[in-house]
This record gives sequence, C-alpha cells and structure tokens, in this order.
Amino acid sequence: MEIGIVTVRELDYNPNDVEDVKRAAAELGVRTSPFYLDSASIYMGKGIGIFMWTSHSERVTPSFTAAFFRHIGSPRSIDEYLFRIWVLKAMEASGIYVSNPIDAWSTAHNKIGALTMLAHHGVPVPPSKTSEDPVILYRESQELKRIVAKPSGGYMGLGVMVFESPDEAVPYYVHAHNTSTIIMVQTYLEGARTGDYRVIVVGDEAVGAIKRYGESKHNVAQGARVEPVKADGELAETAIKAVNVLGLDFAGVDLVEDEGTYFVTDVNPTFSWQGFKRATGLNPAIHILRHILVKARR
Repeated sequence: MEIGIVTVRELDYNPNDVEDVKRAAAELGVRTSPFYLDSASIYMGKGIGIFMWTSHSERVTPSFTAAFFRHIGSPRSIDEYLFRIWVLKAMEASGIYVSNPIDAWSTAHNKIGALTMLAHHGVPVPPSKTSEDPVILYRESQELKRIVAKPSGGYMGLGVMVFESPDEAVPYYVHAHNTSTIIMVQTYLEGARTGDYRVIVVGDEAVGAIKRYGESKHNVAQGARVEPVKADGELAETAIKAVNVLGLDFAGVDLVEDEGTYFVTDVNPTFSWQGFKRATGLNPAIHILRHILVKARR
C-alpha cells in the first residue's frame, strides 16, 4: 500500500513532523510519496483526474490509495485557496481516502467555523464574538471585559493578543479590518493564568496530553514550557468529543480549565507535535498512520 503526503513546495515550518510520518509508514511497511498542491492539475470530463507535475514537462498520476494531508500552505488569494481545496476534494471523489477529510479540515481550520459547530453541539467553549466590522466588534466585545483577540485563520499563536479592555483592542480591530483579517474575541478565562492543555486525539482515542506554560501565550512555537499530564477523565472526553463533532480523524485540541470545566479554545487539524513528543515520549505519527490505514481499507 502507498500513502501520499499532501503538502506544498513552500517552506514547512515543522519538517520533522513529516519525517515522523515517513518513518512511521516505513515501520508499518507502507510506502509514501509526496504530492504538492501547488504543482497539481485537475481533469474534469469523463470522470475526474488528479495529477502532479514534477516539472513543466512531466506529469505524474498519483498511485496512492490514501493520503496524509499535512497542510495547505500559504495561498496568496482566495482563488488559490479554493483551488487547493478542490484538488483535495477531487482526490476524495476519485476514491482516495484523505485524512483529515477536507470538509472537516476546512471547518476546523477556521476558528469561527470550529467554535460555531462545537457550541452548537454543546462542547464548552469560551464566550466568543466575531464580526468583520471593527465598530460592531468593539460594541460586541464590551460585554466580555478582559479579552483574547485572535485571527480566525491564525496558527502557532501568531497574532493572538490579550487586552485588559475593549478600548485597548480598537487599534488591533482597525488594523485587522484594513488588512481584511477577520478577528474573533473571547472572554479571557482566568484559568489560563496557570497554563493550558494540548490533547492529541486520533479517532476515539486521546493519545496523550501536555500542559503548557507561557508568559502570555502557551504555544510551544512561542517558547512555552511543557510537561506531560494524564489524558483521561473530562479532559480527554471533551477533547475527543470536539474532534468527533468536527468530523476529524486527528487533531491537537487546546483546552483551558476554568472553574471546574474544560473549555475548548482551539482545534488544530494541522498541528506540530515535536514539543509534545519531547515531553511525553509519544509519537502521534504512528497512531495517525494506523488510523488512516484502517479508514482506507474500509
């Protein structure tokens, strides 16, 4: 069997994750091959064809039956973003099992989409507000007091800010509006002062968990310290429910414990696990690959 590793030719900020996937596949006796979304073409006619061009004169037809979807890269426009989405949809339509499934990934990748679905299904999330209009967002955030503001499509903790009042956040809202960035604001949960949790979920299993500590941000990419914790009880149950509600195969789920409740602050369908692996000694790649193989063989 062969599994494709779907990514782009752009810089990967965490290449060791992909190397982990390759080693896990080799351990399971599975071949891997790269597929670059920014070098793809789609045929639509009598059926669907998906191709990758290794050069402008050489076209390759994928031979894999399942794919590990690493990330979509940094599209320069909505058209590029949608093209890459439709390459993955065409891949699924042609019978290739893509993990994470692209519809689920698209919802989870956008923080507004993820929290909307989680709140709808009763998963605890922080009180959150969003609008594309900075004045409306200011009016809405007046109800939240101390707030966390973040880009709806952000990653690695980039652009996340904590403000003591909505008035402090106004320049941030205006800048976001001027750069066509949609912002989500959330009530600052006081439990976050002592850190947050990252739980790695694959299918119906919480593979492991860490607690993260940082001065203002708890992302490992921003220098947070981590320690392993037990992935059980309400912590694990809430993380697993979040992943299942969104229809994902795997994700890194971020949670904050506040007044006895675990609140989901983010569900990351594309995440780096190097800090998790160092802290716990667990490699999520082998669990992800086994899960993909089970799904692909059904």
